[in-house]
Amino acid sequence: LSVKKIASHNSNAKCMIQDVAVDSQLNAYVIGYTTGGGGYCGFGSNIISTVSSPNLLVGKLSSSNNTWEWANDGGINSNYDSIRPALAVGPNGSVYVAGSGLLGKLDNTGSWNWGNSGMGVIGCCGYGYGIDIDSNGNLYTTGESGGDIFVRKTGNAGNHIRTEYAGSSQPDNT
Repeated sequence: LSVKKIASHNSNAKCMIQDVAVDSQLNAYVIGYTTGGGGYCGFGSNIISTVSSPNLLVGKLSSSNNTWEWANDGGINSNYDSIRPALAVGPNGSVYVAGSGLLGKLDNTGSWNWGNSGMGVIGCCGYGYGIDIDSNGNLYTTGESGGDIFVRKTGNAGNHIRTEYAGSSQPDNT
């Protein structure tokens, strides 16, 4: 796999990548966000607008032909300092993302299957910093919410299973 440029178009537009994952076929998946209004981030022929910036972006780079297969955004408009997105790739090419108040799943073509705002923790204000998937398809997300840190277990369809907190304002589990 070689380095591939993500083009910013407009002097104010920036495409920021914050995490990468590789699947068993050596395809690379990236997640980040856009900043700066009035332009776009180009993943080959796939365009992510920066007009409603900051905005989440997710993309897949094919190992077979070194081209961007797809790119998508999350429609998240919030302070980019708090987005801090992370991703994990399932065995069938599904992509799971965590970020500022978001837990979501994209299928292997880059289309959104589901998304949960607030990550189900303390209303709107959960921040997911890390995500992984187990052999049964369950998701494990780490993050913080309201000054507490948490580890959350979520089913493959986005259903909350359990959350463990450490900190001061929440019970230790829900």
